[in-house]
Amino acid sequence: MFGSGVVVLDDHRMVAQAIAGVLSEVGGFHVLAVCTTASEACEVIRRSPPQLLVLDVNLGGDSYRLAADLLHQRNPGSQLLFVT
Repeated sequence: MFGSGVVVLDDHRMVAQAIAGVLSEVGGFHVLAVCTTASEACEVIRRSPPQLLVLDVNLGGDSYRLAADLLHQRNPGSQLLFVT
């Protein structure tokens, strides 16, 4: 298990769920949420800042920076993993 958990952010829900499944089943990570928008991820981050945020840099009009910046404000020791 990885710290206080993982949030996966990708605008394609099936991709996000697949990433979350691999992290959980193979990696043993605790997935806090699967989000399809930066604002949805920000809500989760405000409630329970994860140790790891896996995010798609091409969110289809939404900016991943909103979630990344908020996470680093709430949990400065957190990690980001970018996917595309």
